[in-house]
Amino acid sequence: MNSIPDYEKHIQNLYALRDIVGRNNFSLQADGTFQLMHYVGFFQKGNTRLQILPKIYTKTDLSVYSETELRTSLDFLYRLLYWSGYLSHKKLAPQFQSSASGDLLEIFIGIFITEFIDLFSKKIHQNYIQQEENQQFIKGKILFSETVRRNPLLRHLHYVRFDEYTINNPLNQIFKALILELLTKTNSSVNKRKLVTGLTYLQEADLVNLNAAFFRQITFDRLNADFEPLFNLAKLFFHNSQPGLSQGKEKTFSFLIPVHLLFENFVAKLFASFTSDEFEYCYHHPKLHLATHKDGDVFLLEPDFTILSHDKVMTVLDTKFKSPVNKEGKVEIGTDDLYQLTTYAVRYNCAQLFLIYPKFLGANDDKSVLAEYLIKAPFGEISLRVIQIDIMSDNLDEIIEGLKSHVAPNFKFETERTTALL
Repeated sequence: MNSIPDYEKHIQNLYALRDIVGRNNFSLQADGTFQLMHYVGFFQKGNTRLQILPKIYTKTDLSVYSETELRTSLDFLYRLLYWSGYLSHKKLAPQFQSSASGDLLEIFIGIFITEFIDLFSKKIHQNYIQQEENQQFIKGKILFSETVRRNPLLRHLHYVRFDEYTINNPLNQIFKALILELLTKTNSSVNKRKLVTGLTYLQEADLVNLNAAFFRQITFDRLNADFEPLFNLAKLFFHNSQPGLSQGKEKTFSFLIPVHLLFENFVAKLFASFTSDEFEYCYHHPKLHLATHKDGDVFLLEPDFTILSHDKVMTVLDTKFKSPVNKEGKVEIGTDDLYQLTTYAVRYNCAQLFLIYPKFLGANDDKSVLAEYLIKAPFGEISLRVIQIDIMSDNLDEIIEGLKSHVAPNFKFETERTTALL
């Protein structure tokens, strides 16, 4: 819980944030105490600017965080973004953090404009754009029917169609519109200087209003493939669940992602390094219905992860981004989580379950396997293990090896796919 000074000045913008994340994830008290649950990222509308970082410490007083703790949380969020596929930038350079004062929005802006300048200083994007003009000199192909219709008296003019090799193309127009928008959002003098520098490359590009259709018309081939990563980063600043510009009297600039989804995707990257001739790793598969009804199958089940052997589900694994340890330091599984996993075991006829949690900083228990429960079932005992992953480890190989040793000891490990984590 954090307190927002003079929150009455921000209340309408905070309600806009509530509409994005849902009422169940938003709490604002009469004294200005504010809490956002289950999401991470940033939000800006008008004079309201918020940064939501993940909880990675075991401490219960979330209103008191040191600068070091805040930067650690920011660094961890960036790791999740990279390993979950939201960003293609592996390293969060120290200069980005220092120039942005630990502000995630400023870091995103700095990454984008630095990439833009680096790319355009080597090669400015130009391509052929089809143009039609009414002019005195013949250029390209004369459109005779249009010439007669438009110039019944001015016979010295010709309506022509031609291809022009120009910087004024849709991709550059997107970049220009976005850079101008970012100029209104940044508070960093470093980012402002870089954004102004970026505009100098796009002086000949027209200014357009960004919309989803404009983004959809962009295609890539071998001639412009170098600009695709930068375009994908630009999309992050536009689209809804990723950094976005939503229209209105005051534009909302937000990047809000469910933290459990980031953690789940991170774990998926770890499992992607597993391989075996006898076992198959699956993500959100297979999907089965729990029951039937007169109208058909109902209650669709979709486990986070499964391990199959010859098409039979051997293991079901579920991720939870929360601490599995209560205030007394004991492992505590939520009833809903227990029922969910037990339902998977019954429907998939599976005797091995795992709950995967992040290891929070400051945790008293360093063990990877926190607890094991044996659940009685008609077909025998079901093993439910609670494990934690060291989310702040700098060595991805160690994270993968530790996970593999507990959930898939019979898998062969492809070391060539691994790299150090950030």
